[in-house]
Amino acid sequence: MAGRYAWGVYQVDTLHTMVDAAARFGATAPLGEGEEAWKQAVRRQAICGKPGPCASGRLPGLRESNIRVELVREAGAPPMVEVAVEGFTLPTPAGDRIFHGKPSARFPYTGAAAAMKNQPDQ
Repeated sequence: MAGRYAWGVYQVDTLHTMVDAAARFGATAPLGEGEEAWKQAVRRQAICGKPGPCASGRLPGLRESNIRVELVREAGAPPMVEVAVEGFTLPTPAGDRIFHGKPSARFPYTGAAAAMKNQPDQ
């Protein structure tokens, strides 16, 4: 039982680490091929640890559809990259844990200036 509990804790910690790393990656990645391509690269970073395609992710069952990526633009503020987990179920010894909006990470976008041209008027 203790081993299964430790495995569950490890998986939750891994999920937090992956989301944080993806948000940091997204904060500096250029929007060169457009925002949708950028979002896909950030999702893949969260799942595989790299922005390109991969055969399987670090957590079983975690898919691109479970990773929400937003470039949040608010008047008078720099764009923010927000990455969160949505609708992912992680089995644990205490029962299934379903993630909705958490874990999440948010960092200011410091990549290519292309993000600024769509900034709302101040």
